[in-house]
Amino acid sequence: MKATKHLARTSVLLLSLGWQAVTATTVSPWQPAFKGIDYATATNSAAESPGPLKVFVMRISLNTPGISFATTASSSASYPGFETFSQTTGNYVNSVGAKVGINANFFSVVSGTAQPQNLTGLAVSNGFVVSQPETNFPALLLTQGNVASLSTTSPNYDLTGVWNAVAGSSFILQNGVAITPPAGTAGDPFNPN
Repeated sequence: MKATKHLARTSVLLLSLGWQAVTATTVSPWQPAFKGIDYATATNSAAESPGPLKVFVMRISLNTPGISFATTASSSASYPGFETFSQTTGNYVNSVGAKVGINANFFSVVSGTAQPQNLTGLAVSNGFVVSQPETNFPALLLTQGNVASLSTTSPNYDLTGVWNAVAGSSFILQNGVAITPPAGTAGDPFNPN
């Protein structure tokens, strides 16, 4: 049985996460960015090092004509032993002609130079599994028809109907409530990333 939380037909994607003191947070009004896509920002002025934290949020109407999703494809044929080839978010957006991009999935070495990588957690690109699901790594799952869901995956997770997927380290917000990630969570969700 697949434990999945289905999202409403409007999905909110957090692009940069992490603030400690909610009381010191200011949030901007939603602004239209593109047809079916709005954005807002939030700033936490109480954050200490490295200074105020800023969060960028995209609200995407999943049923808007023309809205589609893409994730980085496999490059294992060109780079045996590696799942994909790293790119900056900006380079990826430009290479596929996207309007909006999200930096997702952890990978082995963070470098400013594009290079072959192995990913942590589930990654699916146009129905092809780029990186297998791993235990306790939540993922954003999208069908070909833009039905979105969030789920914590495991190695034998049923990927039936998943067209694109990206993984993160842990849930930090659930049903509008901040939740504490478990100790030892990848990516250090307690500090700025």
